[in-house]
Amino acid sequence: MRRLPFPSRRTILVVIAACGIALGISRGLRLGKTRSEFAAIGRRRADLDAAVTAAESEPRRWRDQADRDRAARSRTLAEGRALEKDLAAIDPESRWAMPPLAEREWDPKSPYVWLRKELLPSFPVNPFDDQGHLRPEIAAVLTVDPAQVRALDVAVGRMVAENERREVARARTTDEHLPGVNQHGGPKVTLRIDPDPDGDAQMRQEFLAKLQGALGTQRAALLEQTAGSWLDSKTAAPGKIPKTFSVVRHPNGSFNISIQSGSMSMSSGGDHSLRNDIPPHLLPFFSALEGNDGDSGPPTP
Repeated sequence: MRRLPFPSRRTILVVIAACGIALGISRGLRLGKTRSEFAAIGRRRADLDAAVTAAESEPRRWRDQADRDRAARSRTLAEGRALEKDLAAIDPESRWAMPPLAEREWDPKSPYVWLRKELLPSFPVNPFDDQGHLRPEIAAVLTVDPAQVRALDVAVGRMVAENERREVARARTTDEHLPGVNQHGGPKVTLRIDPDPDGDAQMRQEFLAKLQGALGTQRAALLEQTAGSWLDSKTAAPGKIPKTFSVVRHPNGSFNISIQSGSMSMSSGGDHSLRNDIPPHLLPFFSALEGNDGDSGPPTP
């Protein structure tokens, strides 16, 4: 058996040193890796801290913005109230110049009411008087100036006068008295006005043309709808039905009156004057009934 030579002391020292160096390098590598991992964790933590801080600051930012907005709104309202107060001192009517915030709102302090235009025709208001003059309150609602009112009054007044002339020419007395009159004794007059479809249609066209010429299309349309019943009273009823006026005088001087025009009919009794129910241009036909004795026969037109 061959005997191996024993390593020298120097060789052993070199081997030990090499092992130490290798171990140191290995530990250094692991330490570097660990430090890198710690650094990455630190960066991720910093990112998370930044995200948390941003998330916490966002509500504060919105609250701060809301506070700023409320403060700005309060300042604007205060400035607006101050301006309204100054303007009201100069022009008191300016307080009512703006529409209310709600669609329908009643302000006890305001002398005005705001209405939508399409509501106007639904009010049962006769916009014209018997002579065809526009009533002042209607002119005020439609903001018709005095010059326009005068022009419209002249135009519609002429039309009404011509229509009355045509009605007088067509009026005929008849013995066919209306209910409410025929059952009473005493002198009676019944007047029938035959329809004139062509003339009435022409009158309606002229009426609308006069409205448009004086007020423009929109206000003319509103006024035409509002004036529907008034216009019907000036023309024959639809369906070519005549207008009929029946009057009987009682011994005490009072009258019973019945009127029929199309589907409209009315009766009254006890009046001592015909002027509330009979149009002025037709009153001459009933003059015999307004005499002292009431015995005269119906007048001849």
